[in-house]
Amino acid sequence: MIAVVVNYNRRDDTLECLDSLQRVPSPALDVLVVDNGSSDGSVEAIRARFPGVTVIEAGTNLGYPGGNNLGIERALERGAEYLFILNNDIVVDPDIVQALVDVAEHDMAVGMVCPKVYYYDRRDVIWSAGSRIDMRTGTPLLRGCGEVDRGQYDAECPVEVIDGCAILVTRRLCEQVGLIDPTYFAYYEDTDWAIRATRAGFRIIYTPRARAWHKVSATNRSGTARSPFQVYYHIRNHLLFLSRYSRITTGKHVEMWGTVAFNVLKVLVGYDRERSLARLRGITDYYRGRFGHRVSL
Repeated sequence: MIAVVVNYNRRDDTLECLDSLQRVPSPALDVLVVDNGSSDGSVEAIRARFPGVTVIEAGTNLGYPGGNNLGIERALERGAEYLFILNNDIVVDPDIVQALVDVAEHDMAVGMVCPKVYYYDRRDVIWSAGSRIDMRTGTPLLRGCGEVDRGQYDAECPVEVIDGCAILVTRRLCEQVGLIDPTYFAYYEDTDWAIRATRAGFRIIYTPRARAWHKVSATNRSGTARSPFQVYYHIRNHLLFLSRYSRITTGKHVEMWGTVAFNVLKVLVGYDRERSLARLRGITDYYRGRFGHRVSL
């Protein structure tokens, strides 16, 4: 088993994540950190504190897909049968690896296994107990999000998609389905990967015996304003996902161009200008076929 953690200017979060992985009682667990061109001293700090961790310097920001793919490729070259992909703002329970592997080894059709994930600062409140998706709207939905854990999600079960903050992925899936699509750069890439996996015949299993805690931001939790870049990637990639796996109806096209007109008006009157411009660019880039990393807005 090899764990892959991507870091971009989040030194302290990554150090805490790695510290939790060090407590996993598995001599077979190796850890790879892919650094996406950080400028905050992350690489030096990781190497100093965790000399046994392999650090791969990407030299530039490859996003979630590119950074993880670089780590996955290196892990597969090392012969890993299982990959544990987790965000650097995750802290894990020491028993998580064994719990995830037990599920994967039980059924060769299993391609992904996801844990029960809690809020980092509300230890008994669930962030996700697996995920499902509304294919009519292309919207991923976290099971149990915001609920106090009273055992209501303590049954292991198949789920439709994954939340990419913490997942076990098998070598078989990587070889047959491929890796994460870098077209997205950020948002919807994990959902896309899960849909490709299930359509190839793999099962995705949620297990409550594996636990992790996620440093979910206050903006994500409350549904209030995202940053302009988050707005841009979310709307652009939502449309891309819909075009691949659902059907963008005439009504959806009309809705999008209505959104364009509304945000043009907001820009003209100076209201929420940065996010309005981000929405406009996300929609227009989708229709122009411009994907991947957007360096500036």
